[in-house]
Amino acid sequence: MGDDDLIELRREIHRHPEPAGQERHTAALMAAAQLAADLQTPDGPLTTFVYAQVHREHDAVQGWVRAWPDSRYDDIRALLRAEAGSRVRFVDHHPPSVNSPEHARAGARHLDALLLHASYPFNGEDFGLFLERAPGAMFFFGVGEQGVPHDPDFVADERAIALGVEAMAGFLRARGAAL
Repeated sequence: MGDDDLIELRREIHRHPEPAGQERHTAALMAAAQLAADLQTPDGPLTTFVYAQVHREHDAVQGWVRAWPDSRYDDIRALLRAEAGSRVRFVDHHPPSVNSPEHARAGARHLDALLLHASYPFNGEDFGLFLERAPGAMFFFGVGEQGVPHDPDFVADERAIALGVEAMAGFLRARGAAL
């Protein structure tokens, strides 16, 4: 977090004074600032993680696990086998979307965007398959008014879509001219 970001954070906190012990807005701002700092730290706390969802279906428990980096799957499988034995069945997973550092840096510079060293790598499994074959970068544009993409409650801000298309077209023109 740079000096300008800290100054703006301080100003935002002062724009919304809260009584002692009831600093909900301040706590949310501080949590968001910490998350942003963690995401920008190459070897920070968010460079490895596990996300799981489990549900009961008839007489069995089913679920899925997503881990980053891929090497974490061996540890997770060993742990689950130790707990449940041979009753555990594993299915191959989709690869994570891992951006090419070169393409991600170029995009961040061109789009004047924040480059996150640790990103949520499960936001585009089909793109992960593409990135296994060719270097590239996935860019996330905040165009939602409600929900998240691929969620039934997602509502896109239609005005933002045109801006995203313009930004990406400009980026591709710049990258093409640099070759």
